[in-house]
Amino acid sequence: MEGKIALPVVRCALQSLILFTYVFLADACFAVTDEVHVLLSSDAPYYRQVAEVFAEQLQTRQPATEVRTIIMADGVALPAILGQQIVAIGSKATTEALANYPRSDILSVLIPMAVWQDINETTLIEGRFAAVLVDQPFERAVSLGLLLKPDAGRFGAVFGPATQEAKTASLKRISGLGVELITANLSPTDNPISILNPIINASEVFIAVPDRAVFNRNIAKWILHLSYRQKIPVIGFSASYAEAGALASIYSSPADVGRYGAELFVELSTHQPDNGRKDWRAYYPKYYTLSTNEEVARILDIKLPPLEDLYRMYQKLLQTM
Repeated sequence: MEGKIALPVVRCALQSLILFTYVFLADACFAVTDEVHVLLSSDAPYYRQVAEVFAEQLQTRQPATEVRTIIMADGVALPAILGQQIVAIGSKATTEALANYPRSDILSVLIPMAVWQDINETTLIEGRFAAVLVDQPFERAVSLGLLLKPDAGRFGAVFGPATQEAKTASLKRISGLGVELITANLSPTDNPISILNPIINASEVFIAVPDRAVFNRNIAKWILHLSYRQKIPVIGFSASYAEAGALASIYSSPADVGRYGAELFVELSTHQPDNGRKDWRAYYPKYYTLSTNEEVARILDIKLPPLEDLYRMYQKLLQTM
């Protein structure tokens, strides 16, 4: 009798084990896998373009991966359950992703260094967190200035409240370029003209340093006005800066950011949680776009090479650094 009773119990235990194993493996596959959620800060075209390029580039590298896009909007709640792999595009999407999915692997794309620093100082991050910054390394702008005005020896720059912390590192990175950097700090309560005017006047090239958006908007007009009046070329950090009066700009376009975001995502997703956390950090964008202003160059008596030649010369210069 005992043998007849034990057999069903063993069979039942075996069936439970098989069911548990199936469920466990199904959950594990979902966690590793082929579903990535892309969270956009808004429906703005810039965010959409980054998301589209990211999806195209990711599926080229991982054809089985399914990309699900979620656009944040007022009154729209985020899903209660989201996969372990999240790409957040923009600062708002990043803070929401960290708040709603604290244990997920989150790659933030298109955030300023200042936002990255704020998040790491004020947020308890349980999962792995990395970012593709919108900022360019400071030495890229200085190098572009040297390429367009080779005889320049004095470069000016003003650092706002969000970038002052990184000022020392910026100065260190250009120490081998053989230029003198004239700098000042500018707070929101300062008179921008009183700070900018002597720096621009003492410079042969002025580098516009990106800070918070409101700060950037407030001082851009003064940088362009004073530099134009004193005939000092400006290197900007966006296409609109070059259009508005900078001699040239270096920045990362949506296509640049989306492409590098996909490459970095693939690289990071291959790291195991126990040994890959050190690689989950902030990255400057690998790819960049150059734009120039022919009219400003003519006024400053600077001869601009064709854009294709400029890219080639600039890349060669960066490789020597």
